[in-house]
Amino acid sequence: MLAATDALLRTTDTFRGSLHDIHRRLGGELHVALFEKTVSNPAAHVAEAWGVFARWRHGHAAPARETLGMIERGVIKMAPTTWA
Repeated sequence: MLAATDALLRTTDTFRGSLHDIHRRLGGELHVALFEKTVSNPAAHVAEAWGVFARWRHGHAAPARETLGMIERGVIKMAPTTWA
């Protein structure tokens, strides 16, 4: 029982280490479209939220203020065919 528990804990530590390595390597570009009425609403606190997001995000994040129609077209244009 002790050997099995030790093996389980070692495997768990290895798994956690792998997740940590993956998390450190995550990065790239993220395009975020925000509905213009949300951005212009002071109660939404978009600037504060974006500041928090930008501090922990690895890579580059590009916010865009768009109309609902523009966001929909952008999602449809970028959607992989495997989503269907």
